[in-house]
Amino acid sequence: IAVVDSERGSASLYADKFSFDSMELDDVEPETYMEAIKVAAKAGYDVLIIDSLSHAWETLRDRVDGIARARYKNNTWRAWAELTPIQNRLVTAILQYPGHILCTLRTKTAWETEKDDRTGKLKPVKVGLAPIQREGVDYEFTIIFEMSEGGLARVGKTRWSEIANQVIEQPDEEFAGRLLRWLETGEPGSSPPSKMQVDQNGLAMTNSILSGVNEVDGQVVINFPCMPDQIELTRHIPQHFADFQ
Repeated sequence: IAVVDSERGSASLYADKFSFDSMELDDVEPETYMEAIKVAAKAGYDVLIIDSLSHAWETLRDRVDGIARARYKNNTWRAWAELTPIQNRLVTAILQYPGHILCTLRTKTAWETEKDDRTGKLKPVKVGLAPIQREGVDYEFTIIFEMSEGGLARVGKTRWSEIANQVIEQPDEEFAGRLLRWLETGEPGSSPPSKMQVDQNGLAMTNSILSGVNEVDGQVVINFPCMPDQIELTRHIPQHFADFQ
């Protein structure tokens, strides 16, 4: 498992519970995300987590505003004509990844305007939460979960009919095993392999792709021959995983 971390190293806070390698991004330009995705694909990671995809969109919007001011007298339509292909390439890189991808998105309050029956004027009305990314990007994913406090996952959109319209309380390893079975075979979910099997198999897989390992300040830094100098992976190994080595 690899994590593309745009949240200032927050993924490392989970290193006591899970084993994974992380790439903390120095910047959140869409091109940097694409390079990180390419690195993970070449390294052979079965699962890639992007946390968070929202930063790439916010950065692209800032670039659009800058180009519109500098070149097009604040005409953002013309600026988007230049930068929309970058957003499309990022989405394509995600869809073409040779493994499973999980993306997190920040949310914001969504508003609509409607006519006030009493005054006849338009007024803003809160309609819920909306992801911070390009409108419609959720259609690209197989499953969309809307997470709330307490670990509740409301299924917003899914191609897995078994969980349509459900609210799943604290999705766990058993749920992930069912999902993985459906993704790989199209059959109803079953119990996942044991924790020992998962960790041993993961260790065998990740060891096979390493070209160099160095310990720096208590963390394991991994160097890949295919990796640009500006991207660094850090291996996070919880105690129960380290005991198997």
